Amino acid sequence: MTAQSNQADAGPIFVVDDDAGIRELISETLTKLGYRVRTAANYEDALTGAHEERPGAMVIDVELPGPSGYDLFSKLREDFGDGFPVIFVSGVRTEAQDRVAGLLAGGDDFLTKPFDPDELAARIRVVLRRANSR
Repeated sequence: MTAQSNQADAGPIFVVDDDAGIRELISETLTKLGYRVRTAANYEDALTGAHEERPGAMVIDVELPGPSGYDLFSKLREDFGDGFPVIFVSGVRTEAQDRVAGLLAGGDDFLTKPFDPDELAARIRVVLRRANSR
């Protein structure tokens, strides 16, 4: 089964980051692997997009303008339950306690910026595999 066929049932991977360059890097990386990707720059656009098409997974920057990535995560779990994996990313919150806080909040993984696109791809595969085996 290809990545794209897995995504057909699960919904797209949403990439939520206020940095256009990071959104583009993540989107290109995942698209090359066959995943469907949607992007948003802020809480409101991500929430609207998620209600238009339920995410299969999300990559969320912790530091968004306005409500934070953690706020978005909390609202999405309230609206959809915990049926899709979330990977937090941050270039500001990079200490061990920050990563632990993201995991304890319910995130499936936490990457600090800058990150290697191959590492992100591997982590996406792992969280999706885990989610699909539930």
